[in-house]
Amino acid sequence: MRKHRIFILAALLIAGFHHGRLQGQEKPQITVDWIYSDASAELTALPRFFWLRDNTAILFDLRKPKAERTFELFAPESGKRRSLVDRDLAVQSLKTALGKEDTTVYLSWPRSFDRDGKRAVYLFNGDIYLLDLAASRFQRITKTDEKEKSVNFSPDGQKLAFVRANDLYVYDIAHHAEKRLTRDGSETLLNGTLSWVYWEEIFGRRDIGYWWSEDSRSIAYLQTDESMVSVMHFVDYKPQV
Repeated sequence: MRKHRIFILAALLIAGFHHGRLQGQEKPQITVDWIYSDASAELTALPRFFWLRDNTAILFDLRKPKAERTFELFAPESGKRRSLVDRDLAVQSLKTALGKEDTTVYLSWPRSFDRDGKRAVYLFNGDIYLLDLAASRFQRITKTDEKEKSVNFSPDGQKLAFVRANDLYVYDIAHHAEKRLTRDGSETLLNGTLSWVYWEEIFGRRDIGYWWSEDSRSIAYLQTDESMVSVMHFVDYKPQV
């Protein structure tokens, strides 16, 4: 992926160089710092999107500066967009929910949306937060010592499933009620969350090891026994630039 980015950026710079020569401009320079900068990423960025039940889509335009990004509803038939959230109000609500020390200044892409485009779910510091898009308001769902992960909506948008300490849970949004579905999770027995190979090679780096039924009444989940798998020490090779 990184090699592809370098090739694309190099091609763009070469094109710019030839145009600059025709215009009597200086030759553009490519640097390592620029390759890993926000400016270079924005050249090839595309909006993130999530399809809704009614065949419209939520867009989040990564080509805009971070402080200007917001959620828009896109209608493919007409090509029209409209804002789904008051960005400034949502950011202020998030800052309040996270506490005085938080330095959040912009919205980010969530873990998921419900299929009707009413709510988005986030993970911050290992806890779950819901964003009501119409009200532009964040609500904290969990406050636990253990971190939550692998969170996603049920098809009807009324429940959340998530994993805590390798056990699977369901949260009823309307009734503010949490239910534990498994009780045998451990460091080596994984419920609803993926082992390294499954996460990277099979599920496209999306850590969701469970599947809701379409009526939102049942969940099938993957249980993995890692007790016979040795520990792998992974070295972070990414340069600090």
